[in-house]
Amino acid sequence: MKSSRTYKPSEVKVPGFLPDISDVRKEMARYCTSARRLDEMVGEILSELAKTKNTDDTIVVFLSDHGMSAPFAKSNCYVESTRTPLIIRWPKQIQKQYIDRGHMISVVDLLPTLLEAGGLPLQEKSDGCSFFSLMKGEKQSGRDAIFAQFHHIHGRNPYPMRSIITKDHAYLFNAWSDGERTYRAESMAGLTYRAMKKEGEKNPGLAKRVYHLEHRTFEGFYDLRKDPFCLENLLPYKDQGAAFKLGNEALKMLRQKLRTWMVEYNDFALEAFDQRDSPKALEQFMKDYIERSGKEVESMKPYEEAKRYRF
Repeated sequence: MKSSRTYKPSEVKVPGFLPDISDVRKEMARYCTSARRLDEMVGEILSELAKTKNTDDTIVVFLSDHGMSAPFAKSNCYVESTRTPLIIRWPKQIQKQYIDRGHMISVVDLLPTLLEAGGLPLQEKSDGCSFFSLMKGEKQSGRDAIFAQFHHIHGRNPYPMRSIITKDHAYLFNAWSDGERTYRAESMAGLTYRAMKKEGEKNPGLAKRVYHLEHRTFEGFYDLRKDPFCLENLLPYKDQGAAFKLGNEALKMLRQKLRTWMVEYNDFALEAFDQRDSPKALEQFMKDYIERSGKEVESMKPYEEAKRYRF
């Protein structure tokens, strides 16, 4: 099934975390064409559901597993890596075209939500919590932050990352970043990354952005009210007196919240996080993690070959 429309580069809107240059527009046009095709395929599925006369009794959930395959999106812990579509249709139960922009939820919340919606008992222990009340258009307290983690790309170098994102700020911890390791992922294989790299040869600002994409810093802190696309890491300026006082308080709070979450879920990166100011400790953590993750990848290969499925 082909898309009913092929978008032109001039028609698309370039996301704010990417530069508005020719080849980026070309890739975004392809992305929009693909998304159009996906939308139409979903429509076909819903049409088949309607034929069964079970539309009113079926909860339909549409979501993606990560952001678009573009630099600073897929395989990362940035806002654009974790902000994905979530559309739920349940006729006569959820108000048509209702949009909630005031709460933050995570995919781990889906199971308890669907259990509650179906009138089934909730699990005694769950990583998420139900947002069923939000589906009904109600308010729900305590939904003011999400946590994200990334371990490693299959068959490639590991890039352990953690983040906490609120509506106002984002804090990232990149245990792998030492100024020398280079980040490589599928999201950098398309036109966009190559265009950014080439344009950076004559644009110092974009060259800096590309360098950050490739090397990062072991910590990142962003004010999403002024910088929703995480373009400027504020940590280099955290000691500039009163101008950063409020931001410094937010930074401390996010670090503490992230640490509490890591303790609760027994995160293996906790020790590295607690020693994040020690390059020697971080390097030892990475050495141990690279060895361990490599063994895990190798141990899965017989299963993958037998099942013809790759994790």
